Amino acid sequence: MHDPWLRGTINKWVPSPQPAEVYQLSVRNLLHENYKAWNIAKVRNLFSGDVAGRILETPLVNSVRQDKVVWEEERNGCYSVKSGSKLAMRYIIGSDKYHVAVARDSWCAAGLSTVLHNNAYQQSNAMDHIFAMCSNESSDIVGRVAMLLWCIWQNLHKLQSNGESRTAEADLVRWEKPALGWVKCNVDVAFVPGSGRTSVGLCFRNNMGQVMAGMTQ
Repeated sequence: MHDPWLRGTINKWVPSPQPAEVYQLSVRNLLHENYKAWNIAKVRNLFSGDVAGRILETPLVNSVRQDKVVWEEERNGCYSVKSGSKLAMRYIIGSDKYHVAVARDSWCAAGLSTVLHNNAYQQSNAMDHIFAMCSNESSDIVGRVAMLLWCIWQNLHKLQSNGESRTAEADLVRWEKPALGWVKCNVDVAFVPGSGRTSVGLCFRNNMGQVMAGMTQ
């Protein structure tokens, strides 16, 4: 009962106060001995009405698998840069656009809070801070840091230049044609694990959105 196993409306925890004997129990002690089902009478006797209701609403799975880390933003539970950037943008859009806490929340949402608060990276300026991260962290972490910084910069720049926050996520990330007489160059980079190399791709488009040239290196 000391573990946060119960999914509540706000906090995943059995709220206090509870009878003292409850904290000596395991979840299995709330089930029938001979088959997998909640012992309704025992649950209602030990817990308050709302807590008992949430316990009895918790489904009991037929098989038990080993715990693993999953990414809630994807159905398959695997992290992707796309879903990570979308989550970061939701944090940015839903918060005070000029407040430092918005960026900090985005780091936490991307699973990078330990990197952000690492004492080894508390340099005097942002450039040294980022360089230290890139020198010491894995390519996966560095890639996520790079994508997160790009998302924060991209969206804050647009929010500030527009003067007000846009409500649609698509408006913040959609590609726009360059002005007449201009050429737009889009750039993307990747870190190749284990090789110590990076790769870059460029795509040039005219004001009609037509591809003029491209390259990778």
